[in-house]
This record gives sequence, structure tokens and C-alpha cells, in this order.
Amino acid sequence: MIPTIGFFIDWISSANHIELILSLEEAAKKAGVNLLTIMGGALNSPKIYEAKSNKLYNNPKDIPIDGLIIESGLLGLYCNYLQMKEFISRFNHIPVVSLSKKIESIHTIIIDASKGFNELISHVIKKHKCQNFAYISGPKENDDSNKRLEVFKSTLKENQITWNEKAIYYGKFINTSGNEAINYFFDDLNISPDVIVAANDDMAMGAINELKKRKILIPDTIKIIGFDDQINAKFFNPPLSTVKIPTNQICEKAIEVIKDLIDGKKKDELIEIPTKMIIRSSCGCDNSRTNESNSDNFNLLPKKQKIIINFIDAYRNIGYTRDIGLLEKVIPYLFDNTNILLCIISFFQNNSSENLSPVLKYMNNEAKISKFKEIFKNPYHLLKSLLRSENPINIRLFSIIFQDKVIGTIIYQVKLDGNLLGSAMRTNLLDNLAKTLYIHQFLNHY
Repeated sequence: MIPTIGFFIDWISSANHIELILSLEEAAKKAGVNLLTIMGGALNSPKIYEAKSNKLYNNPKDIPIDGLIIESGLLGLYCNYLQMKEFISRFNHIPVVSLSKKIESIHTIIIDASKGFNELISHVIKKHKCQNFAYISGPKENDDSNKRLEVFKSTLKENQITWNEKAIYYGKFINTSGNEAINYFFDDLNISPDVIVAANDDMAMGAINELKKRKILIPDTIKIIGFDDQINAKFFNPPLSTVKIPTNQICEKAIEVIKDLIDGKKKDELIEIPTKMIIRSSCGCDNSRTNESNSDNFNLLPKKQKIIINFIDAYRNIGYTRDIGLLEKVIPYLFDNTNILLCIISFFQNNSSENLSPVLKYMNNEAKISKFKEIFKNPYHLLKSLLRSENPINIRLFSIIFQDKVIGTIIYQVKLDGNLLGSAMRTNLLDNLAKTLYIHQFLNHY
């Protein structure tokens, strides 16, 4: 029987998230194992929709997996170490691998941020003669955030740079934190740095967007560097100088380790994977002399126009269709054009948080919409039959949130086309379809 590996991640909310999911799915396929990706929100999140989605992590022994990979840095964004450790302990009946955050007695794969980040910060000091720094950090309680801040401080000290320690803004690793940081530096502190160093690419891009609004030229007036090398970093304007996290290598190693642990083999408890700097234009260099390879697995741009047209068509057909019979005919066409291979949308019955009933089943290029008689205690009971496939299968699962309430779940499988844009839009398409069906249900249209 093919082993099933679970992967817990908060959500598909950035290019970094999507690249991680795509890379892990590709690695699972190569290794011949099933992968069940559960997007249940960050633990203890202040965002209502995320906190409600945490329900997907409940009842660990019901989840049909033989081993578990957890993106602890993202899942534990609002957790302290002890809270994250307690959460992982709920899964002590199966092997567990933690990504990006070291947890005692748990096999962990982390990146060594020091080499790449040190090289990039030293680069703007030595080549571009930068002296006046501002720093956009991640959350104070986040391990990755603290490690990157330590590398930043030690690199300045190593290069005998005196830094105004007020020139730091603690963000949340999201795009808007970059905008907020610029407002803090320029409006509250009234400083004009030579260079802004961001602890991730999302915040760097947010900062660039805010600087553009202020008519400040990048990199002529202010240089900006990031960390992550998200898929869209090279296509940004200006292309972002950053530190590359070797996502493919991390994911391949994670699948290898968890598979060996399932088989009872011993593995090193801590594996560190080095980073490297990527030079583009935002630091002031000529982007034509980049040091990166053109062999990326995931390309943002191919067939971009066709993909956008397909998704716009899908939204239009789903959003305005009031005839369920017609929707059954439309969905196979839409899903085929957006590379969705399988989809089951289920709602909780009678306003409860139990007893799921499927309302849409899309399999083998055929869609069925109805009030199915089947009742499942939770989505994992529904999943078990899917994971008995003769061939390795990748399945994704997330909650449907409507008016701050969990109304059901979506299970789906996609063709591994490696497309960033398509992956980002599919979840929105499916969420939109689910809410359309939910409204139909209350109107008794089926």
C-alpha cells in the first residue's frame, strides 16, 4: 500500500507558500508516495478565518497519514516554542518532520541563513558603499526572524558599520508590513537610509511599492534587498536582489527523511541547508549579469495570458450561473481548463461542526451536484477512499469560511503543471464555487 504523508501549512497566501507546496508535491510524486496538504491556518491566529480553520488539525488519529511534515515557521507564526511543541506532540503516534523551526526530539530541516544573508549585506557595503541601514524584521517571537536579525547585526559589526538601532520595524512577513515600515522610517523617525534590508521578499516588495508612491527611485536613491527568492522576485520592478532558499532541495530532503522514518530507518535529527545570495537590480547592480540559473522548475510567465482568460471565464460562469443543471455541464470544461483533476465540496449539516455531506463531486471529468445522502463525521473519513489509489496522488484540503463561520471543506487535486499563477487562482476559484453552491443550498435549488 502506498504510504500517505501529511503536510501542514497555514495557507496559500504568497509565492513562497505556493512554491513550497508545488515543490513538495513534485518531490512526493518522484518518491512514489501520496501527499495530503492540509491548509488549516496559522495556530492561535488573531485572524478569525484562520483560527476557525485550525479545526482541520483536530482529531489527529482520524487524519489518514503515515507520517507528517509541518511547516512550523508558518504554522507557528503566532505561537511560542512550548505551544508549537505541544501541538506537534499530538502526533506522536507517527513520524514527524519540522521545517524551518527546531523542535526538541523532532527531526528538523532548517536553512542556514547566515552564509547567503552575510554575503548579500556585505555586497551592498563593499560594492555599493552603503553605510546608513534600516531593517524590516519579521515578528519578534519568530525563530527565522530572530536568526536573520542576528546575521544582519553581526554583518554590520564585521564591516565596522554603526547602525541606529531605532531604524528597525517589526513586521509580520507580509507585504503590507513593508508599506508600514516605510511610513515608520520616513514619517515617524524622519530618516533616509541608503539601503533597506528586509527579512523576506514580501516585505521588501511592499516597501518598494510604498517608496514608488513617494516618488523615491530604487535603486538610485535607496537600495533594497530581501530574503527568500520567491518565484516572482526576478519579475518584480526592479528585480529583487535577495537570498535564495533552495526550496526544491528542502522538499526533496523532507520527503526522503519522512519516508525513511516511516520505514523505521534512522536519520540525523537536524539537517541544515545553506542559502546563497542572488544579485539583481534592486541593490544597484546591472541585472544583465545575474548569478542565477535559468533552470527554475516553476515558471511564472508561460501561457500567462491563456491562464488568466481561463480563470476569468471560470469566475464569470460560476458567479452568474443560477441553473444547477447548467453548472454541472460547465464545471468539467472550467476544471479541465484550469487543471483541476478532482474536487469534492462538502457542507456541515444543520449548522453543526460535525456531519459533513458532499454537495459537489467532480471525478473523471464529470460533475455531480446534489444533496448526497452520505454523511461523514469529518473530511478525513471522506478522504480515505481517495488515498487508496493504485498510483501516488496529491490531495489538498482547506476549510470554507463564510461570514466568519466554517461552513464546510474543499478537497481537490490538481495537475502538477508547476504554475504559480494557476495555483494562486485555483483556491479562489474553488472558494467562489463553494459559496455559490452554499447560497443555492439555502435557496433550495437542488
